[in-house]
Amino acid sequence: MTQVRRMLDELGDELWMIDQRGRDVPTIKVTRSGEVIKAAGPAEALSGRRVFEGDAFDLFAPFDTAPDLRVPRARLRIVPGKVAGEPHLAHSRLTTRDVAGLARRGFTLAEIRELYPGEDSDALREAIDLEASLSAA
Repeated sequence: MTQVRRMLDELGDELWMIDQRGRDVPTIKVTRSGEVIKAAGPAEALSGRRVFEGDAFDLFAPFDTAPDLRVPRARLRIVPGKVAGEPHLAHSRLTTRDVAGLARRGFTLAEIRELYPGEDSDALREAIDLEASLSAA
């Protein structure tokens, strides 16, 4: 994570770039050995060493066993810099960890909905489900 933070600090606002298809894609990747590299232009490690890009994977792409880090569920988001990069309900600052914590303490979905009347029940349910899947992984 230290390498990721250093690369994010180095890139600043250049974390995302537009690819040939017009899609936003991240400018950093991680090699199989865990080295963080710049993916925009020639692949380069923090040390300045060039890296074969085929040996790297998209840090933000979905994994087989983990949620898509851009959109972990339909009504949830992970946005760098928003609520410290924690998963949260879309268009909100309510984290999935907070919602799941209430559920673990015995609050029902209806009771959680009463505490957060502006939030969608499906989004609250997704938050609880996401945290359950993360703790099981």
